Amino acid sequence: MTVLYVIVAVLILGFIIFFHELGHFLFARMFKVKVLSFSVGFGPAIWRKNIGGTEYRISAIPFGGYVSPLERTKIDILAEEVKERLRKDKLISSLKEEYIDLLVWEEIEKNFGFSREDIQKHSLESRPFWQKFLVVFAGPLFNIILAFFSIYILLLVGLPSLGTKVGKVMENSPAERIGVKPGDEVIEINGKRVKTWDDVRRRIAVSRDRVLIKVKRGEEIIEFTAEPEFRNGRKVIGILPDENSRVMLKYSVFSALPESLKFSYDFMTTLLKSIPLLFSREGVESIGGPISIAKFTADAVSEGISSVLMISFFMNINLAVLNLLPIPVLDGGNILIFFVESLVRRRLSYRVRGAIAIFGLFILLAVAALATFNDIKGIIMKKI
Repeated sequence: MTVLYVIVAVLILGFIIFFHELGHFLFARMFKVKVLSFSVGFGPAIWRKNIGGTEYRISAIPFGGYVSPLERTKIDILAEEVKERLRKDKLISSLKEEYIDLLVWEEIEKNFGFSREDIQKHSLESRPFWQKFLVVFAGPLFNIILAFFSIYILLLVGLPSLGTKVGKVMENSPAERIGVKPGDEVIEINGKRVKTWDDVRRRIAVSRDRVLIKVKRGEEIIEFTAEPEFRNGRKVIGILPDENSRVMLKYSVFSALPESLKFSYDFMTTLLKSIPLLFSREGVESIGGPISIAKFTADAVSEGISSVLMISFFMNINLAVLNLLPIPVLDGGNILIFFVESLVRRRLSYRVRGAIAIFGLFILLAVAALATFNDIKGIIMKKI
C-alpha cells in the first residue's frame, strides 16, 4: 500500500463525503435555509473561507463532514449562554427581561452574523416538514445517485463477476441427489438464461417447489429438476461457485441504465436485510474503522478503475443506508425527530433535543471505538 495509493484513497473518500454534504447544502439553499458552515472532514480546519455568510472548510480528519444549517435549537442554547453571561453584570441583571433579550440578540448578531429575523425566516425549523425532510434526506440521496453513476460506468467499461461454473457440490444436498457435478456450467434456471453466479443464486432463491436446471457438461447439455431446501432463511440446492470462473459483464449505454437500477436495488435490499446480522459475534468483528476503509480503498486504487468504481458503489450505498438509520445525530435520527414534531405539532425543547443528541453521539462513539479496536486487532493479527 504505497503513499500514492493512500493519498488517492483519501481523495476518493473525501469526494464521497463532499457529495453527501453537497446534497444537504444544495437543498438547504433551494429552500432558503441559511447555511452557517460546510465542512469536508472533522476537527481543526486546515483551510477555510467565508463566502456569502457560509464558512467553507476543509478539516484535518477526512473521514466525515457536515453541513451546519441555521437551527433554532442551537441558537436557543447560544442565547441562554449569552444571557447567563450578561446577567453576571449587576447593571444588566437589573434590567427588564425584554431589554436583556435585546442585548442578547445584539451580541449574537454582532458576533455570529445572523439576526432574530433570520431565525424566523431562514432557520431549518421555520420550513414545513416536507422541506426539512428533503434537506436531511438529500445527503443519502446524493450518495445513492453517486452509487448509481459508479455502477453505470462500471457496466459500460466491464464488471468482473463470478461465472456460472459449479466448483463444489455439498454432500447430501438436492444437487448431489440429482447428479450435478463440479465443473458443470449452469446455463439456465427455470427457463431463464444466467450469466453470473449471482443470477444462479437469485433464480434459485425466487423459485417455487422445484428448480429446473440446465447445465453444460463438456459438449453435452443436461437438464435436472431439484427440490430446493431452506438454509439460513433462503432456498438453496447445495452448489458453490468455482472461484476461478470469471466473466466480464458489459452493457450498452442504454441497456446499462436498467441494469444499474436493478444492481443498486438488489444490493440495498440485501444490505438492509443483513443489518440484524451486525448484532451477531461475526457482525461485531466485521465492523471496520478508518484504517480498514483506507486500506480497502487503496487496494482498489492499485487494482484499477473497475475496482475503484466498485468500491465507490459499495461505500456510497453503505453510507446512505447507515445515515438513514433512526439513530440521533444521523440523518435518519433527524428525520425521526421531525416526524415526531409534526405529530405532536410542536418543537421539542433544546434540552430534550440535546439529551437525544448526546445519546446518539454515545452510540456513534461506541461504534467508532469498536471499529478502531477491530482495526488495531487486525494489524496485530496481520489481517490488515
